[in-house]
Amino acid sequence: MKNDPHVKEARQHMQKTIDVFKEELGGIRAGRVSPTLIEKVEVMAYGQPMELRQVALISVQGSTTLVVQPFDQSTHDAIFKALEMANLGAMPTSDGRVIRLNFPPMSQERRAEMVKLVHKFAEEAKVAVRNIRRDLNKKVDAKQKDGEYSEDQARRIKDEIQKVTDEFISKIDDMVKHKEQEIME
Repeated sequence: MKNDPHVKEARQHMQKTIDVFKEELGGIRAGRVSPTLIEKVEVMAYGQPMELRQVALISVQGSTTLVVQPFDQSTHDAIFKALEMANLGAMPTSDGRVIRLNFPPMSQERRAEMVKLVHKFAEEAKVAVRNIRRDLNKKVDAKQKDGEYSEDQARRIKDEIQKVTDEFISKIDDMVKHKEQEIME
């Protein structure tokens, strides 16, 4: 039953959920700053909203400073304004060419907030995985009702979908543990 299209579909959709969750975790600051903290900040450039990573080079300087170097100097002011408005916990400074964001060291209170945020994202990812399972189980039920699957076939497919669901929920839990350790270091 592992070759059933519903089981394959479950794997594909659940993997996409994991990918989104991984991206969300990347945006959560641990001990060191990371370009992923700001790369999705929306900048109004060339008359349209664009992600910061599309209009500037983002690099890390030390463990608490991000340096943003616009590809095109004409976007400098728009980038500066977007970073100011993004409420990142660090105010941007500029020398006219590059923009620097100095993040203060994280307090225990801030670390606890970050862990809560990780758990919130994890719960959203788990709900998404469970919704995928529910939707696919409904499809299997419909096929059983239409006579395409016998009762035993439908049960086996649902069991496989449940195994895939458990596997992905476990992956989410592992990612949470890892990120929690990273934040609390």
